[in-house]
Amino acid sequence: MAVLGIETSCDDTSIAIVRDRRCLALATQSSVDEHAAWGGIVPELAARQHILAIGPVLEQALADAGLELAEIDAIAATYGPGLAGSLLVGYNFGQGLAARLGIPLWPVNHLAAHAHACWLDLSPGDEPQFPAICLLVSGGHSELTVMHGPGDHRLLGRTRDDAVGEAFDKAARIMGLGFPGGPAIQAAAEQARATGLEPYRLPRPRLPDSLDFSLAGIKSAIGRARAGKLGPHERGQIFGASDPAEFERASPDSIGRMAAGLEDAIADMLIKNTLLAARRYSARSVLLCGGVAANLRLRSRLSAESPLKVHVPDFAYCVDNGAMVAISGDMSGWSAGAFPDIDPGLKLPGPNPASRLRSGFRARWLPRSRRRYQKPAIRIRAPPLDCRSGSRKPDNRPGSRGPAISRPTRVRTACSNESPSGTVYAGCRCGRRRPPPGTALAPF
Repeated sequence: MAVLGIETSCDDTSIAIVRDRRCLALATQSSVDEHAAWGGIVPELAARQHILAIGPVLEQALADAGLELAEIDAIAATYGPGLAGSLLVGYNFGQGLAARLGIPLWPVNHLAAHAHACWLDLSPGDEPQFPAICLLVSGGHSELTVMHGPGDHRLLGRTRDDAVGEAFDKAARIMGLGFPGGPAIQAAAEQARATGLEPYRLPRPRLPDSLDFSLAGIKSAIGRARAGKLGPHERGQIFGASDPAEFERASPDSIGRMAAGLEDAIADMLIKNTLLAARRYSARSVLLCGGVAANLRLRSRLSAESPLKVHVPDFAYCVDNGAMVAISGDMSGWSAGAFPDIDPGLKLPGPNPASRLRSGFRARWLPRSRRRYQKPAIRIRAPPLDCRSGSRKPDNRPGSRGPAISRPTRVRTACSNESPSGTVYAGCRCGRRRPPPGTALAPF
């Protein structure tokens, strides 16, 4: 079965043809050069580049595979998460092709597709064994899940602030290495290690009793070091006996040492949580996927330190590509005719209540002791009651408790005048006492 995969979730326009979980052709056109001048991805520019590139990329993929368009059996297209304009281009293009050819269209979750890339071009018997721990690290997502099947993810931990790729981009901007930051930091770090320079020792955030990640502190430490605003203790922890002024002057050697230190700090945190999750959930294999999985330091260290077999896609399948979308559509088993709309905020699939909570559901799955519910702001539409007279007439006399509220006012907490059914009434001016007995309170 020949499946054509279309990937346009960000800035790369990629189309691939996969048959029996083997990639026959992969054609990708990146617009990173157009975005580099702006220091990041510009959504409108990315969408326009997809429109220009998607037709020629399809022709190239078909030519490389030696197939005609009529020989395609199914189409898989990314429908989320990603940039809304970019998703629309690829997903609508796939819908049009499927309607013209009369073949099914399989909507694909971009995050699940990264994990499914570990099944591409594998020999029989080399597939990941379940349960498996999946470490998905990319420019916009950093998540740790346990998989009990090819599409069954249960969220264990995720970044609390910056994604790994985002941290690389921001740190590279601070160090003047340009965009994209991941390859630039890797090149600078490898050059420093090749010359025998010792990496700087950046802080490792500690999140007790959690498998979450936090990268904002590492990035902020680099920014303060570049600006010369580190305290004595932190300066000694990061630079040791080295001169911090070299990094402030952005000397090439100090930039390389800081890049190497950044790679080690991030790898330490990711590997520690991954191996801890593998022991806790009795995993039989480990998956490393996403764009940051192309980082050589992370790949080599995780493979060396993990007692389990680590499955990492080829470098071409780590970044956004159509091959992972094609195999994900084939493995997900979507029924023909299922056409959901694009979802830029789509989450990983899975029945775990924690993943539903992080997707925006209410906190009814959390223990009562951990619920953090704050009553919404209440708009008072009537003058406040006078606690003594029970009257709602404005009281602007000298010596009174103050002028009556003449315009809608927002308060943060409800007054004590709240009915058992939850209907909130206009509260007392003092905000603490109930009105005299027998006072009629009208709901609003």
